[in-house]
Amino acid sequence: KGHFPETVNENHKNQKFSIVSLDCDLYDPTKAGLDFFYPRMNLGGIFFLHDYSNIYWTGSKKAIDEFLKLNNEKLILIPDKSGSAFFRKSLPDKSGWCFF
Repeated sequence: KGHFPETVNENHKNQKFSIVSLDCDLYDPTKAGLDFFYPRMNLGGIFFLHDYSNIYWTGSKKAIDEFLKLNNEKLILIPDKSGSAFFRKSLPDKSGWCFF
């Protein structure tokens, strides 16, 4: 209960994740969630991102777009009423290229 990332405890910090669902609506908590979970995400893990295409919550889209560009990840849109999207943490090959 509370605001992320203040609610993170040592147990969360020491875990690896395969699936993360972020529904933060605003820029700062969306960015904080991506920054916290991405390094702890298993390769090939899935991020579900709520409200990406929502016209009322533009902060989520801004934070996600910045994050994807910085980390060379590709987004896949989900045609639902909330404008959700997802991406998989890329799997690098030996040449340094990433693929899904």
